[in-house]
Amino acid sequence: MSVRLEPDRRRPELASRCATQIEKPFWNPRSGAFDGAQLRRAIVLRGWTVREFAVVSNVSLACLYRALGDYGVTDDTATKIFNGLRKRQLLPPIPELPNAR
Repeated sequence: MSVRLEPDRRRPELASRCATQIEKPFWNPRSGAFDGAQLRRAIVLRGWTVREFAVVSNVSLACLYRALGDYGVTDDTATKIFNGLRKRQLLPPIPELPNAR
């Protein structure tokens, strides 16, 4: 036998969020896995390509692609990635053009 809760009795924080809106952490220290999409965005917003970032952060390209693929990496690799991200600030936003569509 299942019990259905009335809509007003549900917890609002669960009812208002669907599975796609749950925020994934940037780095999970338990598994050693980065969120690949967030990591790629962080690299690109600093003006690097993945290959350039691998050189700057002293991480092998294979390890960096593992991190971008949501696979776990060692703590040493994660530290190098974080230190590499600290080396450059985010690029300034592009101003809107008056007649752009």
